[in-house]
Amino acid sequence: DEGFTDYATGLALDAAFDIESTVFESALLKMNSNDLRRSEYLSSALTPMFGKAFELDEYAIATYSKPTLSLGTLERVLGRDVMKQIMRTYVARYGFAHPTTDDFQTVAEEVSTENLDWFFDGLVYGKGVANYLVQSIDESSVTVARQGTLQLPAELLITFADGSTILEQWDSAEKSHTFSYSDKPA
Repeated sequence: DEGFTDYATGLALDAAFDIESTVFESALLKMNSNDLRRSEYLSSALTPMFGKAFELDEYAIATYSKPTLSLGTLERVLGRDVMKQIMRTYVARYGFAHPTTDDFQTVAEEVSTENLDWFFDGLVYGKGVANYLVQSIDESSVTVARQGTLQLPAELLITFADGSTILEQWDSAEKSHTFSYSDKPA
């Protein structure tokens, strides 16, 4: 429940205020609410978010940070409109009840018409960590690599020497992938 509430609160704050509004600001550091959640999550990224709350070692990360960031990831992959419809359907079906994680997965897959095992197995039930890097860049190619165990779809914005760009999609199933451009220098 807390993860859904925190996720919805973030959406409401983004709608009411500038998404870049800060919750913490000093001479050296400026952070918005998502930055704070990310820093909490990164302090213990292997914390699972599934199980009985009182048995979790890192309660705040497991119940607030990781679920909030995970729902945001799901939104970015499926699109905001699809995620809104998932949340509306979920609340309409299970509001004031005691739904399970399986109930949410059923609704999410039904509304999105996609198999979301990658999300639930890796982020909800598992301890997967997403970690991507640019492995190499040369005259006509860019190689990206997945260092973490979590396979999430990723978008990569490639900018060429002439300033033009291309948005590439990578499913991250392979440990690394090379995007080649014979007609443009990277």
